[in-house]
Amino acid sequence: MSNRVHRFSFRVAVLALCAATGMTATSVVAQAAPQKVSSHKVAVKKVVVRQSAASSKPALKVVVKAHAQAQDANKQGFPVREAARSNGNQVAANPTNFEALKLTQVKDLPLNPERAGIPTAERIPLEQEKRRQVTAELQGLLVDLTDLRMQTTEAHWDLVGPLYLPVHEQLGEFADRYAKYIDRVAERSLSLGYSVDGRPQTVVRTSGLPIFPGGFVRDSEAIDIITDRLDTTAVRTRARMKRVSDLDPVTENMLQDIIEGLEHDLWQIRVHKQ
Repeated sequence: MSNRVHRFSFRVAVLALCAATGMTATSVVAQAAPQKVSSHKVAVKKVVVRQSAASSKPALKVVVKAHAQAQDANKQGFPVREAARSNGNQVAANPTNFEALKLTQVKDLPLNPERAGIPTAERIPLEQEKRRQVTAELQGLLVDLTDLRMQTTEAHWDLVGPLYLPVHEQLGEFADRYAKYIDRVAERSLSLGYSVDGRPQTVVRTSGLPIFPGGFVRDSEAIDIITDRLDTTAVRTRARMKRVSDLDPVTENMLQDIIEGLEHDLWQIRVHKQ
């Protein structure tokens, strides 16, 4: 803390001398450097003495006052602000009084008496058994959406044929949208107090979608495959929505949004064959 105060007071002195004498900061510092002093405090004094003939008395008073304020702040244990307030020839360091920043501890928290017995870390409005059933459906949906995104991305990469460009770009947009669905489903499960499992091994083992073929895929075949995957995922998600409708209307609404997006993409991809 002491070194910081001395460095600050040295900078204040340099600025004040520059304003009073018209010298540049580089010139002032250069005249102090040959002295090889070990303390910024001594350096400030030497610069002040060296420039006393050319400096006005008000400027010297500012230097002495700023240095004294910095020393007082250091003795009191207050940190000095890194930047000084400048107003004409007046430069001052303002100490911060941390006594006014102390927090008061509330003895009796104003909590809802009907929920006060539930620990803070366990405050989830939906009943535990309903949450267990809902998050089981969300885990299955997360796996289906993860597989759908991976297969859509694979078709986006390995696509060939005369419709390459429009279908390639379309599939890329689909994959980006499914990534957002996955994140939304995962966060809904976490908000209900349950973790999610999107690991590749889990996706391969529990996904309800057929495996995507390897190698290059012609545009017409990719359209058929992605249409099938979208249709399958939408049907499975509709079934999940029905199962959670009586358990959690909030999750049901989220599934409605996802189904709307899936069926929109299903329309967009199947029209290539119409």
